[in-house]
Amino acid sequence: MQTTKLKFAGALAIAVLLVATLAYAAPQAAPTAAANFAGTWTVDMQGGGGRGPGGDGNNGGGGNNGGGNNGSNNGENGGGGGRRGMGPWTLVIVQDGSNYKVTHKTPRGDNTNPATVTGNSITWTEERDGRDRNKMTITWKGTLDGDTITGTVGGGQFTRNFTAKRGAASRS
Repeated sequence: MQTTKLKFAGALAIAVLLVATLAYAAPQAAPTAAANFAGTWTVDMQGGGGRGPGGDGNNGGGGNNGGGNNGSNNGENGGGGGRRGMGPWTLVIVQDGSNYKVTHKTPRGDNTNPATVTGNSITWTEERDGRDRNKMTITWKGTLDGDTITGTVGGGQFTRNFTAKRGAASRS
């Protein structure tokens, strides 16, 4: 009986060592590399937006920077408005550990906000003055693919698609 107990204990010890060795030798999954959002990005906004002004009876109305069709000579139905006189937009995304900040640079000024990054997706919310100086909340949602972020930006009654390209100097 004593011999059987020793044989069983020995077999059990060998089994435990074998399992531990196999578990240690099993290939470990490589950690997924975090998406690299940090850098300077040039934004291209798609879509015309709302209606532009109508004409004055002699000239048709029209949109601005990507607007739609001009109105008729009767001053009817102006085209869609775009980013009127806004010039280029730039995003500067900075990472500090697991925290991100996005600075949105426009001719109207800079706006810096915290961002949330999950995998290859980024989201942040800005607050800007609207046309009537009321505050407007704008939410950006984008997905990173190489040196391009594509996504949507929206607030209130509008949503537009955007593409942001990483600047050559900001690649890391």
